[in-house]
Amino acid sequence: FFNHPEGYAEPKNTDNLAQGFEYVYQYKDHLGNIRLSYSDANKDGSVNKSEIREEKNYYPFGLQHKGYNNNIVGRKHDYGFGGKEEQNELGLDWLDFSARNYDSAIGRWMNIDPLADAKGQIHNSPYAYTMNNPVYFADPDGKCPPGIDCSSLASALWTSVSAKADNFLEKNDIIFDIDFSVDFNIGFGISSTVQDIKLESKLNLLNVKLFNIKGSLVKDRDNFEVDYATKDGKLKIEQSIEGSATYKDKKLSLVDGENSFTAYDDYSRTTDKVKTFDMFTKVTQNGPEIDDSTVSSTTFENGTKVSNVGGSSSKATVSASANDDKSTLKAGLKTGTYLSFKSFVEIGWKGKN
Repeated sequence: FFNHPEGYAEPKNTDNLAQGFEYVYQYKDHLGNIRLSYSDANKDGSVNKSEIREEKNYYPFGLQHKGYNNNIVGRKHDYGFGGKEEQNELGLDWLDFSARNYDSAIGRWMNIDPLADAKGQIHNSPYAYTMNNPVYFADPDGKCPPGIDCSSLASALWTSVSAKADNFLEKNDIIFDIDFSVDFNIGFGISSTVQDIKLESKLNLLNVKLFNIKGSLVKDRDNFEVDYATKDGKLKIEQSIEGSATYKDKKLSLVDGENSFTAYDDYSRTTDKVKTFDMFTKVTQNGPEIDDSTVSSTTFENGTKVSNVGGSSSKATVSASANDDKSTLKAGLKTGTYLSFKSFVEIGWKGKN
């Protein structure tokens, strides 16, 4: 036989399945207990007493009544209380509720409740069936009766804390944003100084953004933006060139160009795009100089912490001097590869009335 939502089907002749199957229907009470099995054998649209296969009645905790309703038409169907299969092996007469075995004779489970520490069950015995109220509750899988809060204590505590935190955030304007990125760079630069004029040029041969994550730890926590190299099957590579001349505290940009191209993982295409290329465009006021003689360094750019680590570089300088500073000549060459880590954190709070 095989079960179906309204009962089960069994072959008319087990020796000849070609004769088809007969459908047996079942009436179940509000707790899912099978009370009556019947079929319309003559297919007249009504069920008479001779077409009733089996009737079952139970004590509240599931023990079946004995001494009457013993007539069974057809095969014995070992499903009853709770719609569960009866385990008659070794005379145990247990019921298989998936997660646990149940003994209706004593109204107790034979295994400990897997959700014994749940919020709605922690005050109850882990072996008690349906909170000792089998007329009102049912337990379809042996874990938790429907209508009982079976979330764990940790989950309930987190829900409570999270609700209070969300309520606090609604009443206050909290800012906790992060922006973390990792870049890989290869390039070199040349600088020379003649009297009060300093000439500099920087060529960035390769700049790849390896990883970037940014978002808020307070607001829209599920909307973090994550970007990394080869995302969506493509890799963006950037190049740049800079040239400038500095006279005292004035800096003239001689050349400022950027180029980028995107390579695709299937090697089907590569796109090049020149972003900008400007000459003699801007003059800026120089601030105090930063010593860049060390490879591993930490600086700040627009509030962003930049750390160059794991890099390698070479530096060459040529200098000449005389008693008169106007005869001073300095030149330098610096090349290197760097792995840059940039992080930005913004924290703030503003109470609302």
